[in-house]
Amino acid sequence: MAYLIDGNNLTGYLFAPFLLDPASRKQVLELLLIFQRIKRTRLTLVFDGPPQPELEKIVKGHPKFEIIFPPPGEKADEVIIQILRQRTNKRNFWVVSSDREIRQQARQLGFKSLTSAEFAQELKKASQRHQRHLEYQKNVHLPSPLEIKHWTELFDKKSK
Repeated sequence: MAYLIDGNNLTGYLFAPFLLDPASRKQVLELLLIFQRIKRTRLTLVFDGPPQPELEKIVKGHPKFEIIFPPPGEKADEVIIQILRQRTNKRNFWVVSSDREIRQQARQLGFKSLTSAEFAQELKKASQRHQRHLEYQKNVHLPSPLEIKHWTELFDKKSK
């Protein structure tokens, strides 16, 4: 499965008051990396504005994750629609945006779409799954032989 995501739209949904804050984009990126790791899927994230090298650096080691910034004078919405028009394989490909025009174009071209709110629920489920995975991976330290000896002695004294 692959996702083409309207980055500003998703950021605005998840972090509405902080849409223009670069830290919000980074947080969205971190959530999407967790989602990608759990779902093992390809993600293309399209943001408005000039390229942000610090974001591109974060995804550099992730071959199935791409961030696209439109050329000067273009908007992310135009880039998203252009990507959809060029794409031939429509199976297992989702467009994530709450923008009516993008969703309408996606449907007309035969793609499935999710609103940012619907995708946020998917992110939440993936994040919860990730948290459970981390809980299972916690290192459980077994008692050392000395600790076992001390506990055994302590309980032996109490039982006498």
